[in-house]
Amino acid sequence: MCLASCLLQLEYFVSRYGGDEFVILGINKSDEELRDFIEKLFCNINSAKMPFLDHMVFQHVTISMGVVNKTVESGYSLAEFISSADNNLYVAKKNGKNRYVFK
Repeated sequence: MCLASCLLQLEYFVSRYGGDEFVILGINKSDEELRDFIEKLFCNINSAKMPFLDHMVFQHVTISMGVVNKTVESGYSLAEFISSADNNLYVAKKNGKNRYVFK
């Protein structure tokens, strides 16, 4: 609910991608708008302190994100776009989770 509320207010679309992964789509967003959104999303999820049962490191749900911002004109295919975001997500998780990588 926290995620949905944040996304609706900021005109983003969210879809489950698989397992515990989601795709969030924002149309015509600048890098600054995207960074502001990410910071707000992190703040909302971390302050909600949703319990994470049976986890040895984190006691509440955290969020890791791989972020990519491209224009349609840049020639990225959907597969390349998702692959770039997935690579950034891998780096975020490798560096300790509960963070994002935006390239």
